[in-house]
Amino acid sequence: MNGDVDREGVARAPGESSGISTNARRRLERNLVAIAAFQSCAFGYALVPFLIFLTRSRGLTLADYASLQSVYYTTTLLTDVPTGLLADRIGRKPVLLLAAASQVAGFIAMAMARDFVAFAFGEVLLGLGQAMLSGTTAAFLYDSLRALSRISEYMKFEARSVVARLGGTSVAFLAGGIAAEYAGLEWAAWISALASFAAIAIACSLYEPPRAPARETRIFHLLKLSVLDVAREPDLRWVALLFMMFFVATRLAFHFYTPGLDRAGVNDFIVIGAIYFLLNVVAALSTRFAPRLHAAAGERVLLILLLFVLSLTFGLHAMSGAPAVAIGCFFIQQIPFGVHFPVIASFVNSRAPSERRATVLSCLSLTGRAAFALCFPFIGAIAEHNFSLAMWIAAAFFFVVCLVLAFWNAQTRLRRWTKH
Repeated sequence: MNGDVDREGVARAPGESSGISTNARRRLERNLVAIAAFQSCAFGYALVPFLIFLTRSRGLTLADYASLQSVYYTTTLLTDVPTGLLADRIGRKPVLLLAAASQVAGFIAMAMARDFVAFAFGEVLLGLGQAMLSGTTAAFLYDSLRALSRISEYMKFEARSVVARLGGTSVAFLAGGIAAEYAGLEWAAWISALASFAAIAIACSLYEPPRAPARETRIFHLLKLSVLDVAREPDLRWVALLFMMFFVATRLAFHFYTPGLDRAGVNDFIVIGAIYFLLNVVAALSTRFAPRLHAAAGERVLLILLLFVLSLTFGLHAMSGAPAVAIGCFFIQQIPFGVHFPVIASFVNSRAPSERRATVLSCLSLTGRAAFALCFPFIGAIAEHNFSLAMWIAAAFFFVVCLVLAFWNAQTRLRRWTKH
C-alpha cells in the first residue's frame, strides 16, 4: 500500500483527503505554513539571554535566578498535562491563542517587576504559556497532515517548523541585545511581549484540523489512558526517559550560557545577543539535517548519540573556563538541541492515538520539566560556588544515562529479533 497508515489504522491513497472539501483542504495546507510562522513569533524570547542581568539589576542573586527558573518549570510541570487535555478536548487553535496571550502578560509582568515575587509572577504566566504550547503545536501539525493524507511528510514539516521557531528566537535574541544595550534591559521583555502579540494575530488565521472522535470524554479517565499509553507502550517508555534527559541537558546548558559567558568575561549585551543569535542559527541549520540523520542512523541510535555529544560538551566546559572553549561548547550543543526536536516529535506522534496525542506529548514533557525543576536549583547552588564541579556532575550523569539507554535499546532489539 502506497498511502499513509497512522496509529488509528487509517490507510489512504496518496492525494485522498478523507472526503474533506476543497476549501478545507486549502486551509489545511495553509496551516503548514502558518504554524511555522506562529512558532517563529511565539518563541521570540528576546528576554531570555538577559534575564539574569535584569534580575541582578533588581537586586537578585544567581541562586534567586535559579529559583525563578524552578518556579517557571514547576508551573509548566503542574499545567502541562491539563493543558494537553484541554487541547485534546476543545481543539488546538484555542489553546495556541491562550498560550500566546499568557506569554504577552508574562513578559509585561517581567518588564515591570522590581522584586523576586513580581518576577515569580511573570514566570508563572510564562510557564503557563509554554505548557499550552508544549505538544499542541506538534499535534496541530500532525493532525493537519493526517487530514491531508500526508503523514509521511511529518518529519520534513516538523523540521521546518523547528527551523522557523529557532529563526524567530535568533532574531529576537539579537533584537533583545540591541534593546538592552541602548534602551535598557526591560526593553528585551517588551520586545518579547510584542512577538507573542504577533503570534496571537497569526493564531487567529489557523484552521482547526479534524481529529479522530474521542472514544473517552471523561477528563480524568482520558488522562489515565494517556499515562497508560506511555507506561504500557515499550517505545514510549524508552523515549520518555530519553526525552526527560534531553530536556534537562539542553535546558541546563541553555541556562548556563549567560553565566558561562559572564564567567569568561563576555558581558556586552550586543555581543551576548549576537552569540545567542548565532547559536540558534547553528541549531536551525542542524535541524534541517534531522530527516537525513534520522534515515541514516535510525531514531534510537541517533538520539543516544546526540545525548552523548551533550555529555561531552559539559566535560569540556568543566576542563576549561577559556572563552573560546566555553563558546565552542555552546555551539556544539546546538547540534543535538536542534536535531532532537523533530526526531522525538515524530517518534511520539507516530505511536500516540489521535484523540490523546497532545496529552501523551504533554505527559512526556511533564517528565522533563519535573526533573529540571528538581535539579536546577541544586546545580545552580553548586555552580555559584564551583562552576566546574557543576559541569563535571552534569557530564558524568548524562554519560551514565547514555550507557543505560544504549543497553536498554540493545535488549529491546534482541528481544524483537528473537521473536521473529
